[in-house]
Amino acid sequence: MRCKWFCIVILAIFAVGFIACGGSDDEVETSPAKTTPTSTTETTEPVVEEPVEELPDVNFGAERAAITAFLVSYDAAVNAGKRTTKPDELMAHWVDRPGVFFAHSLFGAAINSKSYKKIWTTWAGLFKRQLHRAHQITAEDIGIDARGEKATITGRLQLLNQPIPIALGLEKDAEGDWKIWAADYGDQGLIKKIKTLQ
Repeated sequence: MRCKWFCIVILAIFAVGFIACGGSDDEVETSPAKTTPTSTTETTEPVVEEPVEELPDVNFGAERAAITAFLVSYDAAVNAGKRTTKPDELMAHWVDRPGVFFAHSLFGAAINSKSYKKIWTTWAGLFKRQLHRAHQITAEDIGIDARGEKATITGRLQLLNQPIPIALGLEKDAEGDWKIWAADYGDQGLIKKIKTLQ
């Protein structure tokens, strides 16, 4: 019992010591800020305001319709692989620039083609082996940026009787036509979704 009281007293002393060592209430003197005298002469330079960049008026309904028509054309180009082994018609739907990619799986193995040439080669291999099946994308969400220059599509790709999730990243080319810059067959979260501002 004696040891118990001894421990309580020691703990109380430590607690009081920690509380006492906390912050100090002493006010710290601050020196007044030094100011430099300013000239009293006025300059009459004109104030030039930087122009505020205005967003273009985007007809989101028309852009959605154009994207939907683009998807129909893309599906037709993929399905044309039954007649050819060269994906030239299909690749006309892709933008040819650095940073493009096509992610999909083949027999359970994840494949990421990260250049226009590699994407062309991947589709050529799929066409040659007739592994592309019947291709039909159903868009569930189309997001268009405020400028109407970039878009994302999320939806389902119907392959035979098995739908798989899909995400596409689109951008407009120099002619103002929609082109694919990223395709994520399986929607593995590789494409950041765009929310349409209306």
